[in-house]
Amino acid sequence: MTAEATTGPTRGAAVRDVAIQLVGRVGNLALGVVVTILIVRGLGVDGNGQWVTLLAVQAIVGTVAELGLEPNAVRRAAAAPAEEGEWLGALLVLRLLLALPAGLLTYLVCSAEASSSAMRTAGALIAGTLVVQAPMSLRAAFQLKMRNDRTILVITFNSVIWTAAVIGVAATGGGLVAFAAALMLTTAVTTAFQTVWVLRGTRLALDRVRVHGRALLRVGVALGIASMLTFAYGRIDQLLVLHYTGERGAGLYGTAYLLLDRVQFLPAAIMATTFPLISAAWPADPERTRRLVQQVLEAMALISVPALAFTIAAARPAIVLLFGEEFAPAAGVLPVLMLAFMSTCFGYLMGFLAIVVDRQKSFVWIAIVALVFNVVANVILLPRHGYIAAAWVTVATEVIVITSAARISLSPLQLPFRPGRLPNALLAGAIMSVAVALARHAGLGAIGLGLVAAVVYPAAVLGCGGLSREDRARVVGRLGLRRRRAGSGPSSGPGEGTGA
Repeated sequence: MTAEATTGPTRGAAVRDVAIQLVGRVGNLALGVVVTILIVRGLGVDGNGQWVTLLAVQAIVGTVAELGLEPNAVRRAAAAPAEEGEWLGALLVLRLLLALPAGLLTYLVCSAEASSSAMRTAGALIAGTLVVQAPMSLRAAFQLKMRNDRTILVITFNSVIWTAAVIGVAATGGGLVAFAAALMLTTAVTTAFQTVWVLRGTRLALDRVRVHGRALLRVGVALGIASMLTFAYGRIDQLLVLHYTGERGAGLYGTAYLLLDRVQFLPAAIMATTFPLISAAWPADPERTRRLVQQVLEAMALISVPALAFTIAAARPAIVLLFGEEFAPAAGVLPVLMLAFMSTCFGYLMGFLAIVVDRQKSFVWIAIVALVFNVVANVILLPRHGYIAAAWVTVATEVIVITSAARISLSPLQLPFRPGRLPNALLAGAIMSVAVALARHAGLGAIGLGLVAAVVYPAAVLGCGGLSREDRARVVGRLGLRRRRAGSGPSSGPGEGTGA
């Protein structure tokens, strides 16, 4: 075994892995924004209301097909590397078996919500994607090998195909059904691509599917119910907005929610790298586990604050630039949803920690309380206050979940409360928000405002002490190394520029 295999990946390797994911996911975010703009503009407010409602149903019911199996398999395989093939084989079989009933349930719910034959057909196609994408769970193999760059390549492959398909549908004037068909075809091609790649470098063993499958299900049933309920309280508001405010209200609210979905890649990228590290450290090395969790908490603060700060100052210019003037009313809910995003980032960590410390069953009760609160509050407030009420109910629900989940997930770690870099991030965000507001008052457009935010926030983070002394030394050291390499010139010899 190598030193890395015995001691685990270094902090530098984890940082590089997160950095690769962030860079790759930012590129995919750009493509995703293009796709969102084309779909929203192509369908209009009412058509987009139908689209986002169907996707909300898919997200809620789709968790039935997942049952938390993938992170549980990663945790088990990370703790027992010799059995990696057996855990991955059990994961694949279970996902395939669960995909069919989940797809059928999605179709039934979409049909019940459909207001036209086109919406019903689109719902059938979107339900089919749940069946087609079942083998995508094999991306766990990349995560276990700390090769999330391969996951990023698969995501990029998917984004490129999906973008091309959406451009084609939009150019030919296709509607709801055409976009749904393009989604299913893109999902099928991407799943085939990733499956072939994984099988070329990973051994899958099916001889212990029953044993490992039962172990995954014992944890997965409780986690799956909790995940389904979690998605339900996170997406049920879209269905309720459609019911109480009609397709226009659903279209405006759903458009703002699409942007919230787009920034979810940030906490997902961090957890994709750190979850195997935390799983491997607990319970053998509690102190290392606590350090990792504290670092993740601080990282979540640094990535979530700027989203809120920017939308407070520039939500309307951003919405109008992306989707057009008819969607301008959606700007009112965007900052509220970004406030919910802050809680969501910390919720990502708490949810994964529940798996690590084997407290996932408690999440079922938290999710039930959250779902009941969300539905009752929306039923009371939506008729009077419209879709803005749904956004504030989302914030309140996330606060309930995160406070309850933190008590459950953090108590076994005996992690003392430390604000860490949260105050620094909040101060940097406030500085950035003021700068963007002043630039907007001066007449700068949405693109210019984005550039101001991109420059001011990192500078404010550095100025406010948002990076630790170790992180600053690492950055300075790397910059110095690059300067030395750049100054050595082309005569440095073979291998120059290959990197360390």
